[in-house]
Parts: sequence; C-alpha cells; structure tokens
Amino acid sequence: MYLLYFLAKLFRWGDGVVTLTDDRKKEIAEIAQKIIMKNEINPFNFDLVRYLSEYENFEIQLQLIDDDTTGLLFVDDKDLIPKTNSHRLIVVNQRLINDDEFIQKRRFICAHEYGHYILHKGKSPQFAKRDTHNKDDEEELEAEYFAYCLLMPENQLKYLFNLNRKTIEIIKNKCNMNDIDIVSVLFNVSKKKAYNRLNELGMLPDV
Repeated sequence: MYLLYFLAKLFRWGDGVVTLTDDRKKEIAEIAQKIIMKNEINPFNFDLVRYLSEYENFEIQLQLIDDDTTGLLFVDDKDLIPKTNSHRLIVVNQRLINDDEFIQKRRFICAHEYGHYILHKGKSPQFAKRDTHNKDDEEELEAEYFAYCLLMPENQLKYLFNLNRKTIEIIKNKCNMNDIDIVSVLFNVSKKKAYNRLNELGMLPDV
C-alpha cells in the first residue's frame, strides 16, 4: 500500500510522466509574485545573488562537485553551516564557470534552490537538497517552475510583448534578435530557459 501511495504521488496515472497541475502552477506563481511585490523587485534589473545574500541571508558559493550535480541547498536554523557564516547555503557547481551562459545559469540554479527553500522546507529546522540535470519528480518541477515565475514573471512578459510589441519589433529588426534573445537579455536568463518560458506561456509567435 505504501508503495502504491508514493507512486501515485510521484506520477499521474495514465501517462507515466510527472507533471504539475494548472492549479499548482497558479499557486507557485502567486507565491513568487508575492515575493516580487513585497520586495519591490524589478525583474528587468534583478540581482538575485545580492537579493538572496542581503535579504534572505543566504551564502552562495562555487564548489567543485560531481558533473551531474548542478546545485546544492543546505539550511540549518539552529547552527551555522560548517565553513560559512550563515544558516543558509546555496552551492553552484564550479564546473559551469567556463560556460558561455554561466552567469545566467548560476542565477537560475540559485532561483531553483530558493524555490526548494520557499516551497519545501516547511517547519523542519534542517533541510538539504541536491539537484541534478534530471528534473523528473514533483518537488523538482515545482522548484523549477518557481524559478521561471520569479525570474520571468508572466505579467511582465505579457506587458513587454503585448503592450510594447511595436518597440519589440523595432529592436528585433535593428539588432537582428528574436523574442528568445530579447527575453534572455532583459531577464538575464539562458536562451534555453527563455525559450521554455515563452513556449510554456504560448508566446512564441516567430520561432
């Protein structure tokens, strides 16, 4: 019975694929939006690393860890994390530093780990997560979606492309850019993440 319970929790019967319901996506988007509004965050000029360090008391480090691990999250409400001056630590894999989009990928990894902290820590005084390139369980999908909502809010994207479409078209023509390029630059995310977010929102008119 316990095995069936956990399988049912992890997978939606019928397609064998882990997905988030529209209701859960809405909940996560609202949580991210509350953080944005409360802290008066401007998504177009959002220094996430500084925000996490100064306002959420995270220490963020680069460390050499195994190739498959993208990031680590450690939280200890009672004691400082060893070799840090904080109760909260995000580790980003230093092996990514030579990537052309390292800054963008580091931001997204930090947002993803922050998502775990916001969505999954609960009241537990100690909490840890190890994230890999494989995002195939419910908590991973939730943290990933939180990162999309925090770094590329739906309302900001729709404002940008619906109300400023003429300006966007001028920029695209003059700079030889497409919608993905523009989102990547304005929101400081990788092109892959920009594509995924626009695709998920049905906002890919010219790709």
